[in-house]
Amino acid sequence: MSRAGELVNRMAKLGTPGPPPALQEPAPANGRRERGPARPVHYTIDLDPELHRSLRIYALERRVDAAAVIRALLELLDQEQVAELVDQRLDR
Repeated sequence: MSRAGELVNRMAKLGTPGPPPALQEPAPANGRRERGPARPVHYTIDLDPELHRSLRIYALERRVDAAAVIRALLELLDQEQVAELVDQRLDR
């Protein structure tokens, strides 16, 4: 199971509610939802200025967008060793 799937399971166990009814998409008249490409989700974070500078330099040196670097890092969370390292950092 992916890290995202594990997070959803943890949230369900904690009783975290789903989106409010106003944010849920209404079901189509025929009762079937068509699956199309998933829409990107916007996420905003605050970074320490030095961490932000490091991210920008890293991305510039590789000629990629900083968001691409962050996406690649997040995808690495599916690897158990990386997830363990992140867990260690969070337990400070």
